[in-house]
Amino acid sequence: MKRKKQFIANLLAVMCLLVAPILAFAITAVPATTGTGGVILGKIIDLMLLVIPLVFGLAFLVFLWGIYKYIRAAEEGDKAEGRNTIMYGIIGLFVMVAVWGLVAVIKGTFLEGVDFGAPAQPKLPGQSP
Repeated sequence: MKRKKQFIANLLAVMCLLVAPILAFAITAVPATTGTGGVILGKIIDLMLLVIPLVFGLAFLVFLWGIYKYIRAAEEGDKAEGRNTIMYGIIGLFVMVAVWGLVAVIKGTFLEGVDFGAPAQPKLPGQSP
């Protein structure tokens, strides 16, 4: 039961982190920065634009930590724990990249000429810009 509660807590934390790219990439230019609300919103967006790459890096570190735990494990139970950590890291990375792509598709479909200042998606080698 405790393990199930921990899984639900981790899932909720990941879901909360998934909202951050949508909010940050959707609005980077605050329309009214003269009032207190606009300045605060601008600061929140700036903070989110700094945090998002850190979250991607953290998910990658979780993946690497799972690989380390799996390789160093002597018993089967420890190997299962390493496998679970690897899966959480892969799922986290996949979900974050999927949300990033979904935001880009929505932006490209509905907001063709609007520049939000969001970082461009990474290109594959040999892919034209």
